[in-house]
Amino acid sequence: RDCDKRFKRKKKIDKEIKLIKSKLKKFQDQLSNQKANPDTIRMEIKDFINSMEKTEKRKLESANTVQLKPHSPSQKNLIFISYSHADTDPWLKRLQVHLKPLEREGIIYRWDDTLIKTGTNWTSEIKNALNSAKVGIFLVSADFLASDFISKEELPLLLTAAQEKGISILPVIVSPCGYEETKGLCDIQAINDPKLPLINLTQGERENYFKKVASRVRTLISK
Repeated sequence: RDCDKRFKRKKKIDKEIKLIKSKLKKFQDQLSNQKANPDTIRMEIKDFINSMEKTEKRKLESANTVQLKPHSPSQKNLIFISYSHADTDPWLKRLQVHLKPLEREGIIYRWDDTLIKTGTNWTSEIKNALNSAKVGIFLVSADFLASDFISKEELPLLLTAAQEKGISILPVIVSPCGYEETKGLCDIQAINDPKLPLINLTQGERENYFKKVASRVRTLISK
């Protein structure tokens, strides 16, 4: 499949190169013609450059838009992880490890913002992923609750989807925070007791909770 994509891409590039060479030859022939009007040639060159710029702009806009195939696992079984960047190591990384077998089996498509490529429209990617999520995992901490983007963008969409579409929410309390006092979250059963955040547990106990998350995700997706 990757080979086919590369072949099609190469054919498209070759076609574009051929078009450019053809245009350049035309301009060269016109310039060598003493009867040719220089102003007309300059206008044609300008129009050609503008056309190329518009084409490149459309390509960039297309690249910045997340396109999810209707029957792809990324839309049907997307697992959205909401977290604060302050909690990347070790919490996000350990969660990614425990979800990896489900990804490899094709059961889920794990999505978090580490998948966003440089230069893409990250806001659009996050919102598209949120709208496609079947399960939302929250790595809750004081930093998580303090994030304006999470509280204003991610949480409202996921909590609304949970009420209207039945999306499952799995909060994991990673460090001491005001989870039980946070409107909209306090009513959702967390994976672990908010009074016993992961940071206060042994490594083995933490791993058991991440294993519990992965098992819960497998069960929810199989419904």
